[in-house]
Amino acid sequence: MYADSDNEIPENDRRSYHSDEELDDEDEEVHNAQSNCRTCGGERRRRKTTAAIRRDVLLKQKRSESSTVRKEFLDECRRLFKKTLKVKNDADYAYYEGATAEEINSWVANQGPGPSEENLKLDMEGGVGSEWNAEVMHILMDKLRKYCLANKVLKKNPREDGYMRDLLEEKFKRIRKQWQAGQLKAGETANALEDRLRQKSDSKLKEARQNGRRSSKFLMRQRILRAKIETQTGRSRAMWQWASEVVETLGVGGMSSEESDTDSEDKAECTLKVKKMAWRRNIDKMLQEIDDCRIGAKATTGVFGKQGSKPMKRTRLAELVSRRQATAGLPEVLYDQEWLGKRKRWANENTVMGRLRWRDDWD
Repeated sequence: MYADSDNEIPENDRRSYHSDEELDDEDEEVHNAQSNCRTCGGERRRRKTTAAIRRDVLLKQKRSESSTVRKEFLDECRRLFKKTLKVKNDADYAYYEGATAEEINSWVANQGPGPSEENLKLDMEGGVGSEWNAEVMHILMDKLRKYCLANKVLKKNPREDGYMRDLLEEKFKRIRKQWQAGQLKAGETANALEDRLRQKSDSKLKEARQNGRRSSKFLMRQRILRAKIETQTGRSRAMWQWASEVVETLGVGGMSSEESDTDSEDKAECTLKVKKMAWRRNIDKMLQEIDDCRIGAKATTGVFGKQGSKPMKRTRLAELVSRRQATAGLPEVLYDQEWLGKRKRWANENTVMGRLRWRDDWD
């Protein structure tokens, strides 16, 4: 089900495994080298083209698949690494103890045992394509296939080896980045390292809270828009349908971040300060109109019950600007034109024409 004959690596040649990224680096060196071997150069360039094509196909596949399926794959991959490496939380990767240099060198020299399923260790000093990690990836690939076959959603949405390998390699890169952050820097004490990791953990928790708020905001607006479309007719209905299309196209990544604060008039009331997204077209009026449908005189009946916590007050401040990167792949009309005009190369590579036409109802 998950077989990919073009990418299959023979059992007796596992140590020759390299990632597409490494192949490209190697090909670049060969391409720039002064060599008279045309045949060899042609093979190298052809292999680079194949790697680039694979990445393009993989990127299109990831962009086109549903967020639910993608999340299931990521969750299974995350569960696999935690269970296999005996790690409870992502933050624990900073303290992870991988394979030692002695173990790796001994195996490479055919003088010692290599990676084993019973006690699998990563080579944290080496990259994803190191000889040791290449063998580890093959073991993890077999395990991940079994995990996916046991998942009802993923069993109905099989993927080829290239997709599965990308999941493992990207996860390894994230783990290695966390591990590197947990290593002592030059002149750093153990206490200073602990403080630095604690600050990073606090920052991650804050980011997680903001991501949760953006997701909740997106879902809340979807519910409101569905209710408005069902209850409106004529031009008003068309207007809300268009607003729904805009919100759906922006997705969670197009929702603004917020910071919590205490209202100056009532210290007991928590207020959320909405950050301005410099890259996004100014649609504050439209979004405010949607949000007003939840509370107050404009509240849409039958959408939200009276039970539960009261929605928090939100204020928009022009000076509070989000530092998140712009969401790529959206129609050009959803970007701020002044912001986009200063980034023509980015615009050419990351925007799409799309069929979304702008309406002036909320401008």
